[in-house]
Amino acid sequence: MPLRHQRNRKKTVQEAITNITTTPEIEEPEETAKSEETPEIELPHVKLALRDSPAIITKTTIDKLFTISHRGGEQLPADSLRIEVYDRDYEIIDSLKFKSSSKRFEGKYLRSTAFFDERLDPRDTIAILETLDFFNLPSHSILNVKIIDIPSNQILLEEQVELI
Repeated sequence: MPLRHQRNRKKTVQEAITNITTTPEIEEPEETAKSEETPEIELPHVKLALRDSPAIITKTTIDKLFTISHRGGEQLPADSLRIEVYDRDYEIIDSLKFKSSSKRFEGKYLRSTAFFDERLDPRDTIAILETLDFFNLPSHSILNVKIIDIPSNQILLEEQVELI
């Protein structure tokens, strides 16, 4: 083979090797137009407290189980809250939602005391009670309670209370 062809062939082989061993440049994706994002819902600034009710738990009456107190911050529209009550093992006992017709939180087994208006204001306290005589939680039961802001689906309070 003439020298000139050997040089061209050598150059072609080197180009082929270079093309194999180098990675092609990756094109940066073009900025896509942002789709309309759902606006972020701001969590209310509030301090809530959960306490065992001072009432004694009995087997024969409808008992006050615990209280929820608004200790400061923004007022909360009652219909924007959900109260979930679980047993010690986080098995759901009840989920309470506000009913404007009765001005209270109601669930299948539990309910709250009534509101004067349809919001929870600083210094307000509501009690959670059993609703039916055949549903009685025993003394020394441990309950896990969550208060959830419905619009943001965020937990405002998650605490445990022992019924005495």
